[in-house]
Amino acid sequence: MIWHLLVDGAPACAADWLPAEERLEFPLCGSRDRQRLEDWAAFLRARHAGQSFEVRPGGCDVRGE
Repeated sequence: MIWHLLVDGAPACAADWLPAEERLEFPLCGSRDRQRLEDWAAFLRARHAGQSFEVRPGGCDVRGE
């Protein structure tokens, strides 16, 4: 199964307010490792307290998955 990280309901990889290193350091799109994405979401939650981060099943709409 493919998992994807969303921020405030939209793909985190396309969140232009996230610093580039937070979008590129880990491939936020299309991971098969849910726990890795959950760990990344926890990291981002700690850095961006006002946003909602959620890991959901499915590919990335931005990448056409």
